[in-house]
Amino acid sequence: MFPTRASLARKVSSRRRKLQSTPDQDNEVPTGITNSRITIMDLPPEIKAMIVFCLAIPPPETHQESKLDGKSPHFDKHRYDVMPDIISLRLVNKTFSMLAAKHLFKYIHVQAACVVTTSIYKLWALSQSQYAGCVRHLSIDMSHYCDAAKGSVKQGLEQVFRTSLPRLSGLETIQCHFTSMRMCCQLYQHKLLRQVFTSEDHTRLKNIHISFHGVPNYSKKSIQDDMLPSGSGEQVVQLLKDIRCLDLRQYDFGGRDIQNPSPAGDFAAWLLGVVENNMDQDFNWSQLPGSSFPATTMPKTCRLALETLVLDGIPLQYSALMCLLTLARRSLRRVELRSVALQSGDWCSVLSVMGSLPHLTYFRFIRLRGLATPGSTLIPPRQLSGPSSVEESDGDDSDDYESWDDEVDDEDRGDEGSDDGGFSDLNYEYLDSEDLDWWDEDASDQGSEDDVSNDEDDEESDDDGSNGSDADVFHAICLEVVCWRNDNYFDRLAELKPIVQSLVHRVNENRSANGMCPLMEAYHTTNKLA
Repeated sequence: MFPTRASLARKVSSRRRKLQSTPDQDNEVPTGITNSRITIMDLPPEIKAMIVFCLAIPPPETHQESKLDGKSPHFDKHRYDVMPDIISLRLVNKTFSMLAAKHLFKYIHVQAACVVTTSIYKLWALSQSQYAGCVRHLSIDMSHYCDAAKGSVKQGLEQVFRTSLPRLSGLETIQCHFTSMRMCCQLYQHKLLRQVFTSEDHTRLKNIHISFHGVPNYSKKSIQDDMLPSGSGEQVVQLLKDIRCLDLRQYDFGGRDIQNPSPAGDFAAWLLGVVENNMDQDFNWSQLPGSSFPATTMPKTCRLALETLVLDGIPLQYSALMCLLTLARRSLRRVELRSVALQSGDWCSVLSVMGSLPHLTYFRFIRLRGLATPGSTLIPPRQLSGPSSVEESDGDDSDDYESWDDEVDDEDRGDEGSDDGGFSDLNYEYLDSEDLDWWDEDASDQGSEDDVSNDEDDEESDDDGSNGSDADVFHAICLEVVCWRNDNYFDRLAELKPIVQSLVHRVNENRSANGMCPLMEAYHTTNKLA
């Protein structure tokens, strides 16, 4: 139960008299309480406890949690129930108000819907106040904003976003969660979202998390068809140059196929397309070799500071992905891809490029797919049967593949090069911690400490996810081996294996150089083709 306003006023007054009457260590007597003389640590313990518990709300995601396994991140809503009482404490004293402002307004949550607009206008009021620079983390939940909203209300929202976001000068993280079941809703949300990237004043923005829900019947009315205002492309590129973490996700409902259009896919195509077209218009990214980067060193003005890349449930153009990896080559530390479909390209080339990233210390690939280019036909999938458990590896993985190949009869082999050729999943599993009774806990603990110390340079960026943890040691890679017509499945399998091994070896070298635990690899494949 919170103390009364009168008791807080007495404590603050007593503290003020004590500070004014007691000289400090430098024999100086303060004449008053100012921000240069008193900090948040000088407040009474009761007030500090309230601020720490109720105001310093932790970020929705931490480095120790896998970004791909968790559900849509959101705040602890129950803590907002006590916010009115906490806000009233600021009325006790102006000094307390200024000291608590950076904690009170550090995390802001905005809920926007067809009938809920009060939260949006509160954001606008905050942006016009002296506390706008205290906002560090902005979370926006927008849902079902379409037919029920009048045109004037929509224009009002656009005006609020356009005028509010540039005033949040200290903003470091933007988290947008869009939910809608109507096509027009998603197109309008795209329009609002692009205002974040075309703003001119987001100089401190480091982390962007965007997720989409809904729209089972999303059509091919892509936002790529909308023309950017003059100069907006340069603003988007300038913003992305300082981004440390980029997280784009599409949460599927109703069994939507990954190759079908989606809001997240369209937004990713627009965003990466802007980067590809504005970074170097004379360089053909689609011709980038798979095993090496351009011989000429890129100027520093073309490099990105991206450290964490998370993509979930979206299709990507090969040239756009290669452009992003190349521009962020010197900074990428963590790459997580799930249900990503590569268009007009080969995953072997992409994995080869990732294997040459000098600072990559963590990667996770789940269900990566290749899509047919225009005029080509993918071989239809065939279901597989086999053991689902993961077996430990003794370090020699060639026996696993040889024994698996021997179990496939000659008749099935002969079908691979025909029109009814094979399609399979190639699973690279990292053993789960529960299966590793022999794992040295001391080594695991040491790795966790090293991972934390490895991120000292990014203390102000809480959500970049660039460092590792104990959980990083145990994760899975699942690559769908897509065979083209007249291609042999086993040739593709043999081609992928050394590339993945080389990637794991390079990542382990980088982790060892940073004092981190090595990735522990064990292969698991299905027994035979159905």
